[in-house]
Amino acid sequence: MGLSDRKDWAVSSFSKGMRQRLAISRALIHDPKIIVFDEPTMGLDPLTSKKIREFIMTLKKEKTIILCTHYMYEAEQLCDKIAIIDKGKIKAYDTVQNLKDAYIKEKTFRIGLKEMKEELLDKISLKKNLRIEKIGKDFVILKTKSYKDLKYLLEEEITYFEDLTPSLEEVFIELVGSKND
Repeated sequence: MGLSDRKDWAVSSFSKGMRQRLAISRALIHDPKIIVFDEPTMGLDPLTSKKIREFIMTLKKEKTIILCTHYMYEAEQLCDKIAIIDKGKIKAYDTVQNLKDAYIKEKTFRIGLKEMKEELLDKISLKKNLRIEKIGKDFVILKTKSYKDLKYLLEEEITYFEDLTPSLEEVFIELVGSKND
């Protein structure tokens, strides 16, 4: 955990990130099969957070990890399965992709085109499962229920393809709603 050079230092002089790494090290001393991480990167700088996430990714190959976090990006990156809990009750439990598929009804894509053709826009507007959200000078933003609906666009000269589909955070909001509900 990168603390061996500080072995003679008083723990009270450690930064928050160093204390967090020490806590993780202490939890691993007895080689447990299951490890619970409760907000392991909360309040840490981005570099230390990244190092801890990388360590957890390595560790999960050998151990069962239970991660409690409010950082949906972190959960999406580290977890094989997600439980979304609200007021002590499990609202959903599944893989990230299955949760997204179940709760995000439309996928959103920004597609860069070498040339914006009127015929292409007409063709898109005729597709029942495809909706134009925005038209730019050299791009179009589309909403669809399935990747399959975009298949015919492969015939066009695409300069880039960007998936703007909402994240796990959107699933969480869909399931839990606002705190004012």
